[in-house]
Amino acid sequence: MRVMLANPDRDFLLAFTRILEYENDEVTAVFDGTQVITKLASQQKPDIVVLDEGIPRISSREILKQLNENDIPVIMISDRKINSGKLMDNILANAYLSLPFMPGELTELIKSIDSKHKSKEKLEYEDVKFDISGFRLCDEIRVTNEEIDIFRSLVNKGETENKRAVPYINALNRKFRSHKVKKPLNYVHPKACAFNRSVMLKVYSFKGSEQSLKVCFPYSYSGILNRHTDLSHPPVA
Repeated sequence: MRVMLANPDRDFLLAFTRILEYENDEVTAVFDGTQVITKLASQQKPDIVVLDEGIPRISSREILKQLNENDIPVIMISDRKINSGKLMDNILANAYLSLPFMPGELTELIKSIDSKHKSKEKLEYEDVKFDISGFRLCDEIRVTNEEIDIFRSLVNKGETENKRAVPYINALNRKFRSHKVKKPLNYVHPKACAFNRSVMLKVYSFKGSEQSLKVCFPYSYSGILNRHTDLSHPPVA
């Protein structure tokens, strides 16, 4: 796989070039936006780009727009926490990774996105349809790798234990409403909270029109959720 690393931090480039080459990836390392655009104009385009949000000279948003137009998957590295507002942008990376993170998180994310980009899978739940390879909801709205994984887990297993699920599920429900999905998935207050000590999670119900789905939130969210009287929507993240 051809991977482009675009990051102004030379130490980051050196370290992850070695890590990805060990994974048998072909790595191109660049440190500013001008170099990214120049490389994209070449005949041998990357299969995926790992782009730092603070890349200099040309903004990461402008680069992301060009990558979207060329259907090249992007992982955006950021020093800010992801929120549902960012996930609603029409110029969207395929995944967001907040600093700090373990090297294995990036390598696994690259594999996951590459696998989806080559996939012919169709994910459907009632009137909700995902185009996996195109990272789109109902053929129009862009979605991230995390949104697809969370929704697939909810539909196939009835629950997710993703500790960072809140902003992604917030964004999914907003995208459902914007597309006028007839029966969007909604949060409801549970009758009882099951506490799982092994993973430090509390379990909350997540219901569709016909079946009950569960979202497992980090324990730290429990106080926020318990203070809400109207849980038709989760806490904003």
